[in-house]
Amino acid sequence: MTNRKEEFSLVGFEKLLQNAQSQSYHFVTFSQKDQFKDKKRILLRHDIDNELCQCLPLAQAEAKLGIKATYFIMLRSSAYNLLSLENRQIVLELLKLGHEIALHFQEKIAASPDIMLQNIQNEVTVLENEFNTKVSAVSFHQPSPFVLEGHLLIPQLINTYNKEQMAPYHYLSDSNQEWRNNSAQQIIADSSHKDLQILLHPMWWLHPGKNIKQIWQETLRQNNKQTVQHWLHHERTLQDAKEEDFLS
Repeated sequence: MTNRKEEFSLVGFEKLLQNAQSQSYHFVTFSQKDQFKDKKRILLRHDIDNELCQCLPLAQAEAKLGIKATYFIMLRSSAYNLLSLENRQIVLELLKLGHEIALHFQEKIAASPDIMLQNIQNEVTVLENEFNTKVSAVSFHQPSPFVLEGHLLIPQLINTYNKEQMAPYHYLSDSNQEWRNNSAQQIIADSSHKDLQILLHPMWWLHPGKNIKQIWQETLRQNNKQTVQHWLHHERTLQDAKEEDFLS
């Protein structure tokens, strides 16, 4: 049996994908959600809450195996600036690798359903214009009971929590390195569901052996490191400064 350290690691991630391929699962993006109905399908989804600057190892591993995933990114993350020079380049690299991007929406800014729909459309427009790509789906960060009811319709977009739109995909998530009921590895091995939507957060797969608090610490440290490195390279008043002057 795979132990926890092996499971939640980059090696474990690659093994999960390879096992799915060996069980004849076909990976689809959200723009392909209704295609390939004659095959066993996996919608591979990444919600990027905090770890945009760390997600390329997973994206590269997927591309190496010929797998395309959908990366849901935030415009309102407190951890990263999507439009910074460095993060913009990361998103462009995701697209270059063949992946899709979609919107990870911060629902707390919306005072009503009507305002929420308008905010979603506004943010989708930003993503499409900034990265010259089509956005087909939206997921919600820490969704409210209203969203979890599963019936919210968003014009021209797939809502990952809309029950009708997401049928017949069985939902799995790695939240806090905990699977509900059976793990993705076991469900794939058993082929107990023909179609799967698997939500994976990159931060849980990049720090094997660390506990939840330590993973958060390392993720936020990497974000801070990116900020410090930016200013060391672009601010002439810091030409004599070093990275360790700002990072403990």
